[in-house]
Amino acid sequence: MTDSAIPHPAGSVAAVIVAYFPGPDLTALIADLRPQVQRLFVIDNSGPDRIDGIPGPPAGLVVHNPRNVGIAAALNQGLHLARAAGCRWLLTLDQDVSAGPDLVARLVQTAENHPQAERLAMVAANLGDAELGIRARFLRRRFGPLFERASCRGDRLDDVALAVSAGSLYRVDVMEKLGGFREDYFIDYVDTEYCLRALEAGYRIAVACHARLNHRLGDRRRARLAGLDFFPTHHPPVRWYYIARNRVPTVRAYARRFPFWFTYDLAASAYGLMRMLLFEGDRRRKLQAVWLGTRDGLRGRMGEAPPDPALAEARPR
Repeated sequence: MTDSAIPHPAGSVAAVIVAYFPGPDLTALIADLRPQVQRLFVIDNSGPDRIDGIPGPPAGLVVHNPRNVGIAAALNQGLHLARAAGCRWLLTLDQDVSAGPDLVARLVQTAENHPQAERLAMVAANLGDAELGIRARFLRRRFGPLFERASCRGDRLDDVALAVSAGSLYRVDVMEKLGGFREDYFIDYVDTEYCLRALEAGYRIAVACHARLNHRLGDRRRARLAGLDFFPTHHPPVRWYYIARNRVPTVRAYARRFPFWFTYDLAASAYGLMRMLLFEGDRRRKLQAVWLGTRDGLRGRMGEAPPDPALAEARPR
């Protein structure tokens, strides 16, 4: 199908952008999405000290939460708004991504032309970081505890196990059936847990290879060691807390059912920790945050992170 023949999907798609002290990238993203979707919602998690001036999108609205309720709760707000608007699909986005003019059309085209469309829970965009020159690879099962990281080639990549929420198109009816995102996770592993829950329920995940989305994970930067490139995320300590904590209930729930994911998660976690220790600053607080998160995960303490000095984070401005 040529670009000119891609069907316009505006009548069935709602987009939700979760904002947290947003910068000018948000205004550009809203402008890019306006002609692509039926409804557009911005959920502002900046709290009482928010920066006003987020442009209210036509055929949508801006919801200012009185406090930061977390990414999962904000996305669920978008889900409820999409359902009330009668939309079939929900596109979820971060405030700092950049979307091309055909992103939504290509995602919907992949979803509606899929040979198992009735079992499709979501279609993910083909993520990349243009500045660093890298593209995402997607987790797939091989056999038993073995996995592969597949690059997106051709029109579509099937049998994907994990996809991040940024740039993913979710079926609203499936999300409602599965219960949306786990709000007690607050942030991190939110999309991982939903993907595994969808797979466990018998649904499938695909990637639309031509739906390109530029996305920067954290404050990722290039670092070199022994002639090799590494891309540490430079997450603040509180993010390391959530990552470590939410890993525990996710492993408890899905490691036995999806041993290939568990193997991948162990390897990815060890690699991420190694990058942090080699290339990032504030390592002592980050290691303390990992310990606190693991402890709370084992104790079943979920929700927003506790007010611990080790987890204090300056609000972005």
